[in-house]
Amino acid sequence: MELLDGKQARAHCPALSNRVAGATWNPLDAHQNTHRLVDALVAGAERHGARVLSGTRVEALLMEGRRCSGVRTAKDSFTADTVVLATGSWTAKLLAPHGIVVPITAMRLQVVETEPAPFRFAPLLYGPTALKQYAFIRDLPGYSDLGTTHPLESTFDGVEFLELAVQREDGRILLGCPMDFPGLDDRPTVAGLALTLAVLSDAMPPIKSLAVERIWAGLLPQTPDALPIIGPVPGVDGLALNAGHVFGNLAGPLSGKLLAQAMSGEAADFDLGLFRLDRPGLRANNEQHRRW
Repeated sequence: MELLDGKQARAHCPALSNRVAGATWNPLDAHQNTHRLVDALVAGAERHGARVLSGTRVEALLMEGRRCSGVRTAKDSFTADTVVLATGSWTAKLLAPHGIVVPITAMRLQVVETEPAPFRFAPLLYGPTALKQYAFIRDLPGYSDLGTTHPLESTFDGVEFLELAVQREDGRILLGCPMDFPGLDDRPTVAGLALTLAVLSDAMPPIKSLAVERIWAGLLPQTPDALPIIGPVPGVDGLALNAGHVFGNLAGPLSGKLLAQAMSGEAADFDLGLFRLDRPGLRANNEQHRRW
């Protein structure tokens, strides 16, 4: 990590406002195109014999007493010796009809995508308002919300802002992210978009003239201890969980490998006992907003 002054920060990203006094810089940080990642994972799974059904909503689990035998979709049913529920923020909803309580709730993050910009910048930009979401930052001596909260946040009740921007290869810029907790509602909102555009156009004045091409929102799962739930569901045969990853793009494939090892009788590369459903860390108040 390097500490940069304002001039050095603008050398990395000329779009930054002159009011930016400095930044930290890590040349090892990176970002990815999630659409391409998902396409690559699907292609890899299919090469190994998986059958992937897109646009197929799972409506319910098939249960025979305390055994899970498959899933029911809107069009068909599928049976299996073992079912792995890897449904992120929707996991609790699928399990609730069967009396299985899983402390996974959803946080909503919204994104704005602009047209290709006439200027370029390479780094992923992470602003100070994003720092308040991290528990280890809040635990530092002398931490204050004063430096990590934008004045506009107080005007949008229930919405926090996590400041970030990144430019795609084609020049389009992704701007985000307002965060709130509406349940299983993944629609972008006027409040979230207004906060995003107001804060980031202040930090990056050249984006003000760009046209907005797309907006969307996504739901990130959260658990009381910010760790995923991986492994069998106690008391239910044939059912395992792999859900609750707030950083799913990175942790998802790794936990998938670990669970596959455990289910096939191999020695897992990492102790899955830390992620079991009945661990003490999941007994906290799940209504509370937790920090990463």
